[in-house]
Amino acid sequence: MCSSFELGELFLFWVLGSRELSYQLSAISFQLSAISFQLSAISFQLSAISY
Repeated sequence: MCSSFELGELFLFWVLGSRELSYQLSAISFQLSAISFQLSAISFQLSAISY
């Protein structure tokens, strides 16, 4: 049997871990959107050059 203290500790650990994971995921998605923004800017410059 797990004591309630151990369960609370596990829950805290899981919440902190998931929060860390969501932070990492949001950072990754932010980087991806920045990369796609740069790519669209590059393609815009290329189309402006070709005209």
